[in-house]
Amino acid sequence: MLVACVLIDHFPFKLEARRDPCLTTRPVIVFKRVGSLRTVLDVSSQVQNAMPGMPLQEALANSKDAILIEADMSKYERAFEYVLLCLSDWSPMVEGADLECIYVGLKGIDNTYGGEERLIAGLQGSLPRYLQPRLGVSVGKHPAYLAALRAEPGSLYRTPDDLKEFVAPFSVDVLPVPRKVKLR
Repeated sequence: MLVACVLIDHFPFKLEARRDPCLTTRPVIVFKRVGSLRTVLDVSSQVQNAMPGMPLQEALANSKDAILIEADMSKYERAFEYVLLCLSDWSPMVEGADLECIYVGLKGIDNTYGGEERLIAGLQGSLPRYLQPRLGVSVGKHPAYLAALRAEPGSLYRTPDDLKEFVAPFSVDVLPVPRKVKLR
């Protein structure tokens, strides 16, 4: 089945930077609280050695000058729902995997829009430009996700016909399997 993966890197940070454009050039850590634990949700590109899920204190040790923003999960979820709604105007098969990844089923609907190229252009054009989504198109969810990883921000990448050759260079870290399996 032909699938598009819409990958929106740093979705929470992009929403915060949209609210305050001065943040685009600064090191920013968006964190969330779960009880007394504070963990990194997202970071700007200026923050090095910090990643989502990391304890905030550890991230701050590597980025002492970072601006801290407490996550507004309801705002992010509303914005994500809006993105899903925009994409559902083009396909009835839209599935949000997480706040940064959406799968759109393309099978059988390309003729409705005058071909696959126009459908893909419609998907890309339906999303706000500042999100710079990366689109990957392939014959299944995981290959489409890998294609989106390969795409430049704001652009599209289609997998070649030889999926085995396309998938081979990727690290096991991108496999959709439990961490325990990856370690083995």
